[in-house]
Amino acid sequence: MSDMKPILCVVDLAESCEKVLEAAVAAAKTGNLHVIILFVYRLIVRYKTDDVSTLKSEMETYAAERFRALETIISSQDISYEFQVEIGFAADRITSYIKRGLAGSVIMSTEQVSMLDDFKVLTLREFLTETKTPFLVVPTGVATVEDRTVTKRAFI
Repeated sequence: MSDMKPILCVVDLAESCEKVLEAAVAAAKTGNLHVIILFVYRLIVRYKTDDVSTLKSEMETYAAERFRALETIISSQDISYEFQVEIGFAADRITSYIKRGLAGSVIMSTEQVSMLDDFKVLTLREFLTETKTPFLVVPTGVATVEDRTVTKRAFI
């Protein structure tokens, strides 16, 4: 494994996160890097009858099941990886990994990027300036190869 810091692959566990994970795998293989696959969620109690510990347990069970399904993408790729589940805001959790020296780059989807400003009014440009870390944003709205030209024009 390389002496470079790991790739932090931020996922939301939707089906589209598979494209983000595939991009992280490709980058990891190129640089012989470790991948930290991070799922960040917020624990929001919506009703007085909701129990926080039950909600947390259900979310972590779901994350573990989804991670097992995602492992089919990564397990045969001859790279080291780990799954992490954390409660909080994505921007805070990502910043924490970077500041602690646990990540040297970040890969996430366009949908995840839109969540960075949750309650912080933090744009992607401000986030990049603050973290000073290489960032790859994977467009996950592409359904087929034929759709790529439309998506490409949307991001230019």
